[in-house]
Amino acid sequence: MHRTNSNDQSGKITLQAVVSNTGYVCSAKVIEGIDKKSDADAENAVRQWHFTPAKKDGRPVPVVVSVEVHYERDKDGNVILSSHQPTPTKEAPKR
Repeated sequence: MHRTNSNDQSGKITLQAVVSNTGYVCSAKVIEGIDKKSDADAENAVRQWHFTPAKKDGRPVPVVVSVEVHYERDKDGNVILSSHQPTPTKEAPKR
């Protein structure tokens, strides 16, 4: 658990996502999270992202990426998510 303050729910959530050859996230799962609600918010957000497809030999390919999302709630309870560039970990297995 990466809670930064015992009075709020904030911290880092690490996810693994599969980005399709069209750049859409086709699956995402939390690897290390904060709590069920925060993890679900981050997972749902990542599933909506779109990327420039990875390429191998000039052709778009699906890839697995590691994504770290900073999660916090403001004083009004609104969710704020931020992230850096995801890290490709490997080419996604063919289905």
